Amino acid sequence: MRASFAVLVATLCAVSFVLLPVGPARASDEQHFLDFTDYNFGVVFISDNLTATVVKGLPQVVFKHSSDPVAPSFTIRLPFLYLYNDTDNDGVFSSSEAVYTASLDSHYNVAWNMTTVEFATGPVSGEYAQLRMAATLSLYDQPTDTVPSIDDWANITFWFQITEDPVTYSNSYGSYTVAGRTEMRMNFTLDILKKLNFSGLAVEHLLKAGGSTNMFQIREASNADGWAMTTVSSRVDEGQYGLNVTHRLNQTSLPVQDINFAKEDGTIQAFYHYSSEPLVRTSGDYQPVAMNSSYYTTGTGMMLYVSYAFSNDTASISQDSVLGIDENGFAGRVRDWLKENLPMIMVVSGSIVAVVALALLASMVLRLRRQGDANGSKPTETETTAEDQARPR
Repeated sequence: MRASFAVLVATLCAVSFVLLPVGPARASDEQHFLDFTDYNFGVVFISDNLTATVVKGLPQVVFKHSSDPVAPSFTIRLPFLYLYNDTDNDGVFSSSEAVYTASLDSHYNVAWNMTTVEFATGPVSGEYAQLRMAATLSLYDQPTDTVPSIDDWANITFWFQITEDPVTYSNSYGSYTVAGRTEMRMNFTLDILKKLNFSGLAVEHLLKAGGSTNMFQIREASNADGWAMTTVSSRVDEGQYGLNVTHRLNQTSLPVQDINFAKEDGTIQAFYHYSSEPLVRTSGDYQPVAMNSSYYTTGTGMMLYVSYAFSNDTASISQDSVLGIDENGFAGRVRDWLKENLPMIMVVSGSIVAVVALALLASMVLRLRRQGDANGSKPTETETTAEDQARPR
């Protein structure tokens, strides 16, 4: 019985230990400033408070705050490119103006070649991690077509990079800094293999956020203060009103164009920035090219179109962008959440321990009772029944 009680105490101690919160574990042989894992569906980077997944088979990054227990996920996806003619001369791309479509999704016969994660060290960036994905694109009359109109139209290459330390970049509008660890720099370069004569090329971006982060803050040019924030709700589905429903994004003269993911109270939690100065090569070196932007909301996110001047002379187009989390949108959230919910956590943990303990105790008592009953009903070697005594020998 004492041995059984000791086993019970040891079991309860083990259960209590499992239920207690434990601190983060770090590998003792850690060699890099971030961790990554290469899965079948994508490559996951965990860098400080940024967790970012680069999806295989499609230029898409899903990212979130690493340590906030209620942090939503944010998505940047580039599904299609469009060659179009600006038929209404308003300088804004509309879906009805598209002549050819190039899908970037592997489900549309796009074969992506993704490298493994590479680490290197720069004089400013410190250590950095990056990977590349590249594909050859064909052109279709409609996004749903299965047979291309023009095969092997262009090669496209994406780079995804996270640095250990902040890095500052410059263009003719000024300079901007990409923070180390919590921001990811992206670059795409489109190399034209078969030249076509159109007035514009539009790159489609889908921006989405989860949870209650359902607002977008768009920085736009303003006559009053130079720029102002336009707030739109992702829950409004403007796509139902037709192909020509879009809003001109009044681009600022800042080095990057800013779109923030925000909560209804205005708290910014993440962002997507893209360079205000894309580059184009017609012959020789890259030169700045005219760009405009437009958008509409879909009910679950935002569709953003970034358009570039395009002609039969266009040989290549390249542009940088940045995504990341805003630490101010999460500052103190983990600590506050634990503080506010500590009584509930203690009650739930205690209840679980109590239920497990009672279940173990009941099981043990039942087993001991069954053993006692079995021992009490079995005759000993010196006991005989009346029937045994009466039986002839």
